[in-house]
Amino acid sequence: MVASITISGDKQLEKKLSTLEPKIGRKVVRKSLRVGAKIIQKAIKAEVPKRSRTLEKAVKVRVAKGNRKRTYAVMATTGERGNMFAGKTFYGGFVHFGHKVGKRGNQARGAVDTRVKSVEPNAFIKRAYEKKKQQATVAVLKDMADGIEREAMKK
Repeated sequence: MVASITISGDKQLEKKLSTLEPKIGRKVVRKSLRVGAKIIQKAIKAEVPKRSRTLEKAVKVRVAKGNRKRTYAVMATTGERGNMFAGKTFYGGFVHFGHKVGKRGNQARGAVDTRVKSVEPNAFIKRAYEKKKQQATVAVLKDMADGIEREAMKK
């Protein structure tokens, strides 16, 4: 699941960021986004269903490289390589999005099996994101301002 936080409107921060070399500016932004992602990761680990703790240990966050429009993606997942349905914790996607249990029957012959049950989704990632979105945004902005100042001092 890719979470979206739009940080815009801070003209002073944007002006200071544009004074830095583009490569260094991207580095500062990615490090700052990682700080916010870690806050959300802790919240997800608190929300995840804890039967064997395997799913909790598998929660990962990743900050993707930005493009020319300065758009960055922060991704939280429980699977491997960004796929919630891959690896040892493939079931994390089924827990998060819900699934069906039981025989499906042969639908080509028109057979409908009434033994199919739907398991309600437990959207633990979305819940955690909504709880900590504001705190993560504040942390990103603060860390970004500190990072810009730190890099400006190095010049």
